[in-house]
Amino acid sequence: MTIDAPILDAAQRLLNSESGADFTVDQLAAAAGISRATLYRRIGSKEALLQQIAELHGVDPETLGARDIRADSLAAARELFSRYGLVSVTMEQIAQEAGVGVATLYRHFGDKGGLLRAFSDEFRPQQLVSDTAFIPSGDLAADLQPIVSGLLRFMMANGDIFRLTLAERSKELEVIQAMRNTPGRTLHRLTRIFQLPEVADQLAPLEAQELALSLLGMIFGFGFTGPFLYELPLAEPDKVAHTIVRIFLDGVRRSTDTTLDKGL
Repeated sequence: MTIDAPILDAAQRLLNSESGADFTVDQLAAAAGISRATLYRRIGSKEALLQQIAELHGVDPETLGARDIRADSLAAARELFSRYGLVSVTMEQIAQEAGVGVATLYRHFGDKGGLLRAFSDEFRPQQLVSDTAFIPSGDLAADLQPIVSGLLRFMMANGDIFRLTLAERSKELEVIQAMRNTPGRTLHRLTRIFQLPEVADQLAPLEAQELALSLLGMIFGFGFTGPFLYELPLAEPDKVAHTIVRIFLDGVRRSTDTTLDKGL
C-alpha cells in the first residue's frame, strides 16, 4: 500500500516532535486534516505506516522517533545563548527552539541553573586534556601537539560561545563565573599535566598553573583573538599547534646553563 504524501508528512512531523513514535492515530488524523476512519483506510495500520517511513529512510522501524531530547535542548540553548547571551534567554524560549515542552525541559535539567551547568559540561574541551589519558612519552613537544591542536579546533568550532566569556555586563559575568567554578576545568587538567614528575623534570622551575595559563594564553591568542577580534585567518590547526608548542617550550624548557636558572 502506497501512503499519501500528506499523511507521510504529518507522520514525519509527529516523529520529530516530543512524542516521537508514541503519537496516536487521532493525533495523526488531526495533523493530516482527515478523519480517523479515512486515515485507517489509507494507512491500514500505524505499524504499516511506520514500516513504510522506515523503508523510505533506510532505517530500522524501532529507531523511528528516537530523539535525544537532552542533546536537542542543549543545542537549542547554544543557538540562543550565542545570539542573546546567557541571562536573557528563558527556559520557555529554549523549549520552543528545541521543539519540546517546558515541563520536559525542567524534568531533564531541574531549572535554568541546571541547564547552564549541563551546557558548560557539554561545550567545554576538558576531555581533550584529560590527565587520566595523558601518558608522557618523553617527547613533550609530541605529547602537547594533539592537545593544542584539539583545543584550537574546538575554539574554531565554538567561537560564538567563546565570545560569551568576553561579556561585560555584570549579570553575564556572574553566570559565567558560576559555570567556571566546577572541578575538572581545562586549566586544572593542564596544571595536573605540568605537575607530573616526568613533565616537570623537563621544564624550568615554574609553578604548574603558571605554565598552564601561559599555554592557554597562547592558544587563546591564536585561536580566538586573531580570528575573531582582528579577523586574521587561522591556518591549519596542526600547523599552528606546532608553532605554539615550539614557542612555548623554547621559553619554558629547563636550561642546561645553571647561571640562567639562578637569574644571573
